[in-house]
Amino acid sequence: MRVPAVSQAWEEKASAKRASILGLIPAKWRLTASDLERAAKQRDLTGAFIQEFLDQETVTIVTQDTAAIVSSLQKRDLSAVQVATAFCQASAIAQQINNCLHEIFIEQALSRARELDDSFNKNNKPVGPLHGLPVSLKDQYHVKGVDTTMGYVGWIGGNLGIKEEQTHQVESLIVKELLSLGAVLYCKSSLPQTLLVSDHQSKHILASRSTTESRPLKLGILWNDGVVEPHPPVRRGLSIVVDAVRNAGHTVVDWSPPKQTTAKRVHVSFLLADGAHDVHTQLRRSGEPLIPELEKSFQLRDPIPLLEYQDLTLQGLDYEREYYDYWNSTSTDESKIWSYANTLGRAYTMLGTMVDAVIMPVAPHAAVIPGKYYHTAYTEAINLLNYSVVVIPVTRANKDLDLVDNTYSPISEADRKNWEACKWKYLIGGLDERSNNAPVVDDPEMYDGGPVGVQIVARKFEEEKVLAIAKHIHSALSIGIPR
Repeated sequence: MRVPAVSQAWEEKASAKRASILGLIPAKWRLTASDLERAAKQRDLTGAFIQEFLDQETVTIVTQDTAAIVSSLQKRDLSAVQVATAFCQASAIAQQINNCLHEIFIEQALSRARELDDSFNKNNKPVGPLHGLPVSLKDQYHVKGVDTTMGYVGWIGGNLGIKEEQTHQVESLIVKELLSLGAVLYCKSSLPQTLLVSDHQSKHILASRSTTESRPLKLGILWNDGVVEPHPPVRRGLSIVVDAVRNAGHTVVDWSPPKQTTAKRVHVSFLLADGAHDVHTQLRRSGEPLIPELEKSFQLRDPIPLLEYQDLTLQGLDYEREYYDYWNSTSTDESKIWSYANTLGRAYTMLGTMVDAVIMPVAPHAAVIPGKYYHTAYTEAINLLNYSVVVIPVTRANKDLDLVDNTYSPISEADRKNWEACKWKYLIGGLDERSNNAPVVDDPEMYDGGPVGVQIVARKFEEEKVLAIAKHIHSALSIGIPR
C-alpha cells in the first residue's frame, strides 16, 4: 500500500483529532477546568469519583451487570435510548478525565438505540439477544463512518489497512455480528502504537455455555514463572482465588509447565521478524516517532532470513506440543473415581480428571506504571499458544496488607528491574522519569489501591468453557471471601 506524503505535522494532526473528539461531546456533559484539575490529582478515577459527574439514573444503569441490563431491556423496564444515553455520558466523562478513547460516536449510538426502540414497539419483540446493549470496541475494528487508527497518527481520517477509496465504508465481521444481535456501538477505546504496550484495556462481551457448570473443577495454579516473582498484592490475589475455589468444593493443583522463557523468546522474535518495517511504514504516514517504550526494540533493521523464521515456527510448534503433553499429563495424577450429572441429568463417571483451566498472574504487579512494565511473559506465553483466556478482577493492592519483603533476593535481571521499579516515589507530573531527589519508599505505597486481577487460561478453542469457569470463580470470590 502506498504511503502518502506527510502534509501536516503529526503533532498538529493528533491535536486536531483530540479536539474533534471533545467537540462530539454535548455541552451538558462537558467538565469545567476546575473539574479537570481535580481529576488530574486523583489516584483513582473510577467508582465514587467519576460518579460525581453522573446523574443517579446513569449510575444505576452503568453499574449493573450485563445480564441485568439485557434483562431490563427485554422486559422494557429500560429503553435502548435510556441505556445508550447512560453509557455515552459515562464514556464522555471518562474521556475528559483520562483521554481513554480514540473514537466516540454518540449521535450514531443514540440513532441506533431509537431504531431498536421503534422496532420493539412495532414488532413486540427484541431485535436479538443483545438488544440495546452498549458495546465498546478496541480501535482495531472497522465501524462505518468512523476512523480505525490502531494508535497510529498516520491513519487519522482513514481505516488502517483499507484502501483510501473505501475509507469509512468497511465493517469488521465482529461489528456485523454485534449489530445483528442488537448491540449498540458507542465508542472505541484507545490503543498504543503496535498494541504492544500494556497499559490499555478494553471490554468484550460473550455468552458462555459449558459442561463444567455441572461438576467440580480441577484447576492449576501458577504462582510464578520462574523468572519474575509477582509483587505481594498479586501473590495475595492468587491466594484469595485459590482459597475461594477450594472453599467452593473445587480442586487446585500446582502448575509447572514448560519454561515460559522459551515462549517469550519465540513470541518476541515473531513480532520483530520483519525488522519493524510494518510499524515504520505506519509511522511514516504522519512522521510521528516511536513512543519511548518501543524505541529500543522497534528500531528499523533487516528482516530475519526465511530459514530462521521457519526455525522459529518449528520451535513454537515444539513448545506448543510440550505444553499440550504437560496438560494431558495432569489426568494421571489422580486415581479417584467420582460421578456427576450434567444439566440434562445424564450421569458420568470420571477417572483421573485433567486440569480444566489454570489460574495465573496477568502481570507481576498490581497496576501498570508507565514505562515500568518490564515483564510480559505471563501473557506472551499464552499468546504464542493461542489459548483461551478470561481476566477477572480479584482485589486491590493494600499498603497495610501487602508489605514489602526487604530480604527478597531477585531471581533474575528482569526480576530485579521489576522489584526495584516499585520502590521509587515519583514527583507530581513525572510518572515516566525517576527523579534523583525522589525519596525511596516501600512498594505498598507506590501501588496502594491498584487493581489486581488474574487470568484464567484454558486450551485452544475453549472460549465458552473458560468463560463458564471464570463465572464459577467470580461467583466463588463473591461468597464472603475477604479481599
